[in-house]
Amino acid sequence: MPAKLFNPNSEEPFVLSRSRIDNFLECPRCFYLTNRAGIARPPSFPFNLNNAVDELLKNEFDVYREKGEPHPIMVENNLKAIPYEHPDLEEWRESLRHGVKRHHKETNLILRGGLFNNLLEFKTKLIPYKGNDSWVEPTLTEVKETLMQDSPPEADSKCSYCAYVKKTLLI
Repeated sequence: MPAKLFNPNSEEPFVLSRSRIDNFLECPRCFYLTNRAGIARPPSFPFNLNNAVDELLKNEFDVYREKGEPHPIMVENNLKAIPYEHPDLEEWRESLRHGVKRHHKETNLILRGGLFNNLLEFKTKLIPYKGNDSWVEPTLTEVKETLMQDSPPEADSKCSYCAYVKKTLLI
């Protein structure tokens, strides 16, 4: 259950993580039930290996950040870059407690997420990435509209959680 449920009568901003937005995109009903009624999906398996690799990469980049030197991967790929240093970096990395936050005034939602150094594939090649944020504004508007509804949206036919609940109700 989330630490705080959405209250449509509150003027306080409501905090959403990146994973909650993903949850909305997967199934608005599950998102609504989690954030309005406190009925969360069952927890998924922990990503122990992913978390360990992430921690090792963070620690390795921290060594070069403290030295003020580029990581060997950066040197190998002719990148003239030193890992970014900022006094709030540790807080920004703590996605579960802090992270980077932005208040989206149009919806009164606070979006929160953590930063990562994971710029590398396991083959140690840089991953080219071109971002597209055109989906963000309409999605945040839909998120807010969904949260303001008095009842949950219909179950998504592609949602395995909704299908499971529907089948259990037939027993």
